[in-house]
Amino acid sequence: MQPPILHVRKSSTIDKHVQKISIDLAKIQKDFNANLANIKSKFDIVKSLLDSNKDAAEDILRSQIVFLDSALDFYIHEIAKYGMSQIINDDWQSTVPFNKYKISMEFAKKIIRTPENLNLFLEEIEETNQKNCFMKYKNIERQLELIGIKINKEIEIEKQIDSLFTRRNEIAHQADVTNGKKNSISESDVNEFISCVEKIQKAIQNAVVKKEM
Repeated sequence: MQPPILHVRKSSTIDKHVQKISIDLAKIQKDFNANLANIKSKFDIVKSLLDSNKDAAEDILRSQIVFLDSALDFYIHEIAKYGMSQIINDDWQSTVPFNKYKISMEFAKKIIRTPENLNLFLEEIEETNQKNCFMKYKNIERQLELIGIKINKEIEIEKQIDSLFTRRNEIAHQADVTNGKKNSISESDVNEFISCVEKIQKAIQNAVVKKEM
């Protein structure tokens, strides 16, 4: 009796082309500019209220502090995603912190199943970074190290960034009250913080653009 003839079943093969992660660097700058312009526009409201309702005017100034630190935090989140995507795409050199970056096993399973879809990496970064705050100078510095970006370190800028974070927390978590007394705030205070954030953001953006050249 002849043994049965076994036919090898051909499995269909699909060429999977890896698609690079795409993030628009110009949009990151545009979004930051829009956030900052919105914060600055509130000065008009402050001026209109100073004579008639000083307390309300000062509360607007306090809101500017909170939104300013949020704008910086959002910018750092976005620039970190951009830098990490450039490393993933092999357009930038990898860094030691990047090589040690922790991912979830759920994401590992997804990327193994669909290696052509690197954009899943953005979702993973987003989920991880939601737990992190990039308002303190040291935290900003770590994110820049992660993507291989260096800026000139200025002690005064570091102090101001940390002072902004402290001030933001006093307003957001303590109703801006210390020892039972409302903390003072002025338009010049807010302007100084805005100038500081503009300076560090410009330095970071310029360093990223330079790295692209």
